[in-house]
Amino acid sequence: MAERKNILSIGRDSTICEIGSQLHTRATEYDKYHTFTTLVMNPGKEKSVQVGNSRAVLVGGSNIITAFLKTFFSAFREAKKNQFDLVTTQDVLYAGLVGLFIAKVFKIPLYVQVHGDHLDNERWFKSKVGKFNRLMNVVGKYILKRGDQVRAVSERLRKQLISNYNLDPEKIISIPIGTDLAKFAPNENVKRQKTIAFAQRLILEKCPFLLVAVTSRILKKYPDVNISIAGDGVLRGEMEEMYRKSGLLSRVNFLGMVDHRSLVSLYQSSFCYLHTADWEGWGMPMIEAMATGCPVVTTDTGCAGEAIRHNETGLVTSINDEDALVAEVERLLDDDRLWKNLSKQGIIEAQQWSFSVLARKNMEWYGR
Repeated sequence: MAERKNILSIGRDSTICEIGSQLHTRATEYDKYHTFTTLVMNPGKEKSVQVGNSRAVLVGGSNIITAFLKTFFSAFREAKKNQFDLVTTQDVLYAGLVGLFIAKVFKIPLYVQVHGDHLDNERWFKSKVGKFNRLMNVVGKYILKRGDQVRAVSERLRKQLISNYNLDPEKIISIPIGTDLAKFAPNENVKRQKTIAFAQRLILEKCPFLLVAVTSRILKKYPDVNISIAGDGVLRGEMEEMYRKSGLLSRVNFLGMVDHRSLVSLYQSSFCYLHTADWEGWGMPMIEAMATGCPVVTTDTGCAGEAIRHNETGLVTSINDEDALVAEVERLLDDDRLWKNLSKQGIIEAQQWSFSVLARKNMEWYGR
């Protein structure tokens, strides 16, 4: 491992300040390698948490604009009083804009992270989450090309960024987001139910209406199957109405946002995990489900092809292929041998993508 660095990190995820969360656990482990000052650009109350030698600060604000401005000035003050070796940003959008300014003014390297294929993506432009997506798309491409190093969260995304934006392959690395397998593990004492699980935000890019279409067909054919949906979002009401019109709402459990313990329990007790998105950076819920022995049926996005290989560690279909998704879920329901094999292989595969395996690789990237 290279020498310890002093790093300014600009992020968007406030769970870093929640003890026991996956992000807080990662931050605690990262502190063993480097010292981080993490500014979280998230509206809400201001908060500061010490993580070993590192520190995480929720800058607060009434909305994303005020949070952005507060992060901007906080980053400037921090960089003025501390000698940082580099600045890293969780994205190439709002956080990336702050990071680029700091990197240029204080003449330190900029390491940017790309967690999803937002750029030039029509789905993202049409999303109800974010009012300035087209403007930020221009900003994102500008920042992406000016990062000294770029981290993509999947090899698929890495190749896509190199191809689309002519990036130097030597400057971009693939490091997925590791899953804390101490928190996600099988539980033989929990009885599996005939439940199809889904754990995502209910927004357009996760294709929740495709989820409704697929599961509605399965519910009508298999009277003992139910659906559990963990997550919330702007499309929940429309989804509920679709299930109601088909007479299936009583067999669909909308859990809303759930805590960690409830999420683990959902995976451990479900028959399979269904992923319907048509674009994805990595897809951590799929690894979490696999780690608990819950087989995954997914579209060919994110970690499909790397962690989830068709008929080996999960089942993979083409994007937006309703018939194929229905067929693969039905294969699991009808083939007990296939279910047991995918459950077993999924547990084994998840070990390769654990936080403990990937943390050192991530910290070496910062240290080189």
